[in-house]
Amino acid sequence: MSNSNDFLLYLVTFLLAAILFVPLFKRFGLGTVLGYLAGGSLVGPHGVNLVPNHEVFNKVSEFGIIMLLFIIGLELQPKKIWNMRKSLLGLGSLQVFSCTFVISLVLFAFFLDLKASLVIGFALSLSSTAFVLQTLNERKMLNTSVGQNSFSILLMQDLVAIPSLAIITLLTVASLTTGQSEKKLNWLLVTAVLVLLFLISKFLLNFLFQFIARTRNRELFTAVTLLVVLGVSWIMGYAGLSMALGAFFAGVLLSESEYNHELEANLMPFRGLLMGFFFIYVGMGVNYSLLKSSPFLILAYVICYLLIKLTFIYLACKFFKEKSEDARKISVYLSQGGEFAFVIFATSVQSSLISAELSEILTLTVTLSMILCPLLIYAEELY
Repeated sequence: MSNSNDFLLYLVTFLLAAILFVPLFKRFGLGTVLGYLAGGSLVGPHGVNLVPNHEVFNKVSEFGIIMLLFIIGLELQPKKIWNMRKSLLGLGSLQVFSCTFVISLVLFAFFLDLKASLVIGFALSLSSTAFVLQTLNERKMLNTSVGQNSFSILLMQDLVAIPSLAIITLLTVASLTTGQSEKKLNWLLVTAVLVLLFLISKFLLNFLFQFIARTRNRELFTAVTLLVVLGVSWIMGYAGLSMALGAFFAGVLLSESEYNHELEANLMPFRGLLMGFFFIYVGMGVNYSLLKSSPFLILAYVICYLLIKLTFIYLACKFFKEKSEDARKISVYLSQGGEFAFVIFATSVQSSLISAELSEILTLTVTLSMILCPLLIYAEELY
């Protein structure tokens, strides 16, 4: 009984932290992501320690990532990607590759393992989709050239971030002493699931959703959608791959459904709340005592990180002949680290690619880059 009471108390604490911090941070233009992180930092073991055992919410926070990747897959309609192919494949690819290469090179030069350097370099090349889109929307810049190019880069980052989870898993699998027959069985299961999903989405799901739509039962529609997302995620996890990757595949397969907008609308509240739990969970793990014990070293990491991203995003934009003013704005808006970096760090720790201590330093670096980014945007606007 005490365990269930503790869980309920922790849940109430999480919700209170979100209610207090998210509107406050949004009011000052710092974004909802930072609000969740700040709330988690306050109630967690490195803050006032209201929730000493934050691992109890680990599984709950994973559902936020599952929902996020399903929504991303749902929005990746082939026509939309085709119309953005030039900026997406050109500018977006160059940004991800150049930032990943330079950051990985720096990390490798400091005697970090090559695999870890590449994974961390890629994670740090990503920007915060939630933060950037909110900032552009508040400034009514989404339909400008700056907004469109920024969105193309963010979309490319999302596209390449998904396979990274599978690659991290495969890097771990390659280091395990499992039998070849077991690996073959997993891959056969994954292939069979993907083929089955394609056939079901092509010939069955539309009819199913049409039938449910005629009942006008919104709860049933939402329940079936959740069943598809969680069912596919569980099967992919059972096959040895990431559950989040399964959710992404489910979203892509349903992106061409005539009910894709209804699916997204029904799941958006789940996604928002569960992603909030994920960011609070991450915030609880942010060890600000590292900043207190080694302030100059941590700040040096953050400044070096921001300078690399600012420089190479700007150069990528200039390579594609963007105006200097637009290139400067894009580089500033995308200079911060992204929420997907937290997912990759957590996955890398679970996969034993990086240590928990290194993950704490990286998480703090990304968080501080998010905090400093609004100041950079303000300075750029004054310039």
